[in-house]
Amino acid sequence: MKNTGVLIPVLDERIELAKRSIISAVLNDFGEIIIIGSNKIKLLQELHENIIFVKNTGRTAERYNAGLNKLTCEYTMFLNDDDFYLKIPDVYHSNANFIYSDFYILRGGEITRFIGRPKILREGNYIGYLTVRIRTDILRDNKFDEELNYMEDYELWLRLQRKGLDFKYYPLAFAVNDQDSSPNRKSNNIDYDQTLETIQKRYNNINTPDYWNRKWDYDRLRYRKHYDLFDDIVKLIPENSKIVDLGCGTGTLLNKIKSEVKNVDATGVDFSYIALNMLRDDIHKIKCVLPETKFKNKSFDIAIATELLEHLDDDEKMIEEMKRIAKKVIVTVPNNFLPPEVEPEHLRTYTKESLNKILKGEVIEKGNYLLGVWNDKE
Repeated sequence: MKNTGVLIPVLDERIELAKRSIISAVLNDFGEIIIIGSNKIKLLQELHENIIFVKNTGRTAERYNAGLNKLTCEYTMFLNDDDFYLKIPDVYHSNANFIYSDFYILRGGEITRFIGRPKILREGNYIGYLTVRIRTDILRDNKFDEELNYMEDYELWLRLQRKGLDFKYYPLAFAVNDQDSSPNRKSNNIDYDQTLETIQKRYNNINTPDYWNRKWDYDRLRYRKHYDLFDDIVKLIPENSKIVDLGCGTGTLLNKIKSEVKNVDATGVDFSYIALNMLRDDIHKIKCVLPETKFKNKSFDIAIATELLEHLDDDEKMIEEMKRIAKKVIVTVPNNFLPPEVEPEHLRTYTKESLNKILKGEVIEKGNYLLGVWNDKE
């Protein structure tokens, strides 16, 4: 584990207990062991030459972030002062971006095994932080939310999942959470449930990369073909245009444009690698999580988003991003049709007025759908 560092926040009253955590990290040959807390815990550095002390007495998220600033190893793992490792298995020497597994809970003198459940993270925190190994650069680019009193790890996992990070799960256990040695934090904190509810509401959108990878893998080319709308859109695309389709899916619209309009330079953007792999070879493929893109200002003549806005948390930000990267914007959304209670993928419905409020262009009703167009006047 020489290429991996471990972050261990230590409370003053648990210095003796933390020795077990630190020694377990030493025995697993971590490259760096970062202990975070008050000056009182500095004496723990005497346990091994690879131990680095970082002074921070804030919330757990603050301590982890402070320790991360000092860590130089390629990968990062986490322990609390009431956790410890057994022998870490060889699979944790792989180059995966994010690994996690099961872990043991010591409670009431008995040991139980907590089983990680990789597919239902939105329902609860089924990833034990003490089993996670993550690439340090990914963690440094995201970090823990220091506004949270609790469950900062859960919030980070959901955020990373939303961004499309692949979580590699192994059905094995090597880490132990000793609940007999510390108070049950959940029962002693009255706002724990409120924090959980806040986090889950923040990430209540089912439109994740994992969801759509499975969706496209199952549906393939049979799904989401809005032929009448696509005919109207094709009429708005001049020859020799440079276009981008945001949330392009499997490329049905782009295929139609490429077939019917001459000399179109087309780019498809989606967060589903399965959908992107189904695009034809003459279409540029970009994998990213919208609404953010990395395109330069006015990179395209036209930016298109069909049946995308209703799936996004921030539809206004998507519109502004489209206006930034293109001279012309074309969007379609359901016309007061398929509300969230009918279609869980949808976060909202639109009317002609509500769409034009954020588009500030021209909106035309097309039966169950709205077609909106904005042109840069500069």
